[in-house]
Amino acid sequence: MEKADAAELVREKLREYETAGSPQLVLLEHKTLTRSFGWVFFYQSRRYVESGDVRDALAGNAPIIVDRDDGTVYVTGTAFPVSHYLLLYQREKRQRAKAARPHCPACGAAFDDRARLDLALTKRPDDGRKVCKAIWTCGECRQRSWRWNDRPGDPLAPYMELT
Repeated sequence: MEKADAAELVREKLREYETAGSPQLVLLEHKTLTRSFGWVFFYQSRRYVESGDVRDALAGNAPIIVDRDDGTVYVTGTAFPVSHYLLLYQREKRQRAKAARPHCPACGAAFDDRARLDLALTKRPDDGRKVCKAIWTCGECRQRSWRWNDRPGDPLAPYMELT
């Protein structure tokens, strides 16, 4: 995902706020923070941006994070500094990634840091496309399993090496 795509997602969120009764809102693109996980966007009322009068400023306009990997829009908060919400988001993202890891079909263990992932470019028999096989070696029982890398929803199958 590109920054411009992420900014458009935030503009959609701001339109939702306006539909729900907020004043006209503008994205403060010059204040956008770029981080490894995506972007942090800030916004303000159009009236404040045009007038500069603090009476027109919003209060409680929480920064919005857009994840570059999946386009998730995450509204932060205003009770703590922005840095607090960025750390919280990074922690939650790591937890989601761990929970999404596949499990060994032989012993049921999650493929963690002890597991090994190899990729092998192979011609797929059913459609003739060159696609990577994701070959996992379980860190617990050492069983090898595989699936097509472009089909992450498919179950893992036992991997048999040809000798």
